[in-house]
Amino acid sequence: MKNVKTKIAALVLSLIMMVTLTACWGALLEVIAPEPIPPAAEPSLLPTDAPEPPPPATPPPEPDDTNGADGDNAVPDVTGRPFPFAFTTVDIYGNTVTEASLGAKQLYFVHYWGTWCPPCIAEKPDTAQIVRDYEDRVGFLMLLDDFDNASGAKDVYSHAGFPDSASVITVCARSTFDAQHPVINWISTGFVPTTAIIDADGNMLEQLIGAHFERYAEYLDKHLG
Repeated sequence: MKNVKTKIAALVLSLIMMVTLTACWGALLEVIAPEPIPPAAEPSLLPTDAPEPPPPATPPPEPDDTNGADGDNAVPDVTGRPFPFAFTTVDIYGNTVTEASLGAKQLYFVHYWGTWCPPCIAEKPDTAQIVRDYEDRVGFLMLLDDFDNASGAKDVYSHAGFPDSASVITVCARSTFDAQHPVINWISTGFVPTTAIIDADGNMLEQLIGAHFERYAEYLDKHLG
């Protein structure tokens, strides 16, 4: 009997020791075990508070090939208005003409001359060249001092090489305009030739007395800009 009690006591003591050792070992593991490392978050391509990217820039307009930067291909400004003073008459070729016959131009070249005037005849080749060079921007109103010498004027034009241009209207001054007309005021200097350069508003920009030959281009360039 005594042996049985001794075995039971030893068995109980063994159980107590096993429980005690198990508890101690668990506590020891909790002390020495490292904390688990949480998984890293997925990197974001943009921070959550980043501003929205700006819209793409608008490309600059393509350069206009019709007007080069160096001016070589520039289109001349040919805007203008009709001759600012009304008239209706017959030109030296028998055509009925009005102020609209000159077209809409920036400037008007009003030239008073006579077939009997040597300086007038001498400068006509240069005047013909001026017409060719400027007829896109300038209207040419030629006023004859002659009453009835249209054939003489046509002969002068033919020998001087005048272009067959609608920009040139030649009429008899005395039968077209009365003494109070602004055109007569421009040319009534007592000398032939006399030339007035006017703008489309009717302002006289230049009054040139005598023959000026190729220098007319200088005056036109001055006001055409």
